[in-house]
Amino acid sequence: MPLSPLPGFGDRRPYQLFFDNLNTRFTSRETLTHIVVYNKMPSFFDGLTTEAALVVRLNLLDMRLTDTGSYIRLHYAPWKGDEKDGLTLVAFPFDSERFRLGYLYALSFGGADFVPRRSLLRAPGFKLQFDRGPFYAFLGMKTIPAVAPLEVELDTAASETEIEVIRVDETQYSVLGGAGVDLFDELLRVEFGAGYFQQGVFDLPGYPRVQVYSVGGAARVVLRRGMGVPGSIDFRLYRNDPYAPFIPFRPVEYVPDKLAWLVSAEAVAIGQHLADADRPNATTIEPAFAGAVRGRLHVDRWRFELTGLYRDLSFLLKNVPSLEPFLSIPDGLTVNPEFFVALTADHHFPDAHLTVGLSGGVQLPATVTSAVTVGPADAARTLVVRGEGNFSILPPGTLDAAPIVGGRLYARWDLSEMLFSYYWIQYVRDPNETRLVVSETEGTRRIFQRPDRLGFGVSLAARF
Repeated sequence: MPLSPLPGFGDRRPYQLFFDNLNTRFTSRETLTHIVVYNKMPSFFDGLTTEAALVVRLNLLDMRLTDTGSYIRLHYAPWKGDEKDGLTLVAFPFDSERFRLGYLYALSFGGADFVPRRSLLRAPGFKLQFDRGPFYAFLGMKTIPAVAPLEVELDTAASETEIEVIRVDETQYSVLGGAGVDLFDELLRVEFGAGYFQQGVFDLPGYPRVQVYSVGGAARVVLRRGMGVPGSIDFRLYRNDPYAPFIPFRPVEYVPDKLAWLVSAEAVAIGQHLADADRPNATTIEPAFAGAVRGRLHVDRWRFELTGLYRDLSFLLKNVPSLEPFLSIPDGLTVNPEFFVALTADHHFPDAHLTVGLSGGVQLPATVTSAVTVGPADAARTLVVRGEGNFSILPPGTLDAAPIVGGRLYARWDLSEMLFSYYWIQYVRDPNETRLVVSETEGTRRIFQRPDRLGFGVSLAARF
């Protein structure tokens, strides 16, 4: 459905460009209120520190309170000097969504959404981590119930046995582990993680009722100078420690006469145990791949960022899983991955507390093309896949998706330490958007929408 071109108050989905906020689940335009009840105390036993936080998110749209990473933390430091060294246990009694595999949030996996038929929205779990100098290693586990078929034997009046299928909540287990190390005086960081994730039981006619699962891993290499290792705010633990203040959504710092840079490369590989679409009553392992290369450069008051990201179709649909739930992608389909390149540059004017920037990118969206024989003719259709549940069906005869171009000119004006205003004007050219129309003469058919969209917005935001 095309959007109304009239301006109005409130957020709109097309404001989100394909290269925006890759390292968080949020768009940066939400009203997020986190309520954190926190305490930290030394234990009765030497070397042990106890810590706990109740972390609640208030959604003002529907006035709903949800847990967003409450935890209990025990840290044992056997060595004197660095309090970070030692063994740490973090228990998530309600939701372990902050414990996932991957480093860039857009490439992360292993949360509760990885279990498509879950009967709970949250997955409790724990994480055990060892830190010693530049090295760390972790191991953890989480569980979540999901609806699964169960075959039971029933005795009938004729002394015969019948099989009845009932559906029950069956616990699904996930195991995650990994390690990392800083080398050459923190110039280079190498880290990796791997895991096993149960995702339910096959409930498809003609296929065995065996476990659906995924195995996967992620690895990252970061080369840096003058910058910290990038991490998602959605992976961090919230705390109100006066000796180590935690400031979420911290604005970018521009340091005069300072040169800082960072280059990171990340790769993700997943194998999903699915029903084989090409072989009845058989299963297969469907691979999924993704990766990203990012570069950052801060020079005086200038900031530059270049990102290249790759995700194949199976990775985009990993939480479904696959194009049709629990069924592998047939061999007869032609599949193309998603790839985009984006560049951001901005300049900070300290006297005016103003930052002006320009960002833009080009995306080749993921597609899947099927050829269907209808009598003597062959009809081929292409589906543009932007994400789970976000598709565009191209009209018949159009087999290739066109590149998508997006750009934005923006300005951020800080009015105080807590309040800032944001202004932007953006242009998007997406020739792949279509809609369904009904004509009395031509029947139902799919046509292209106008590809060019020009938008603008002004927002006022406070950060407490």
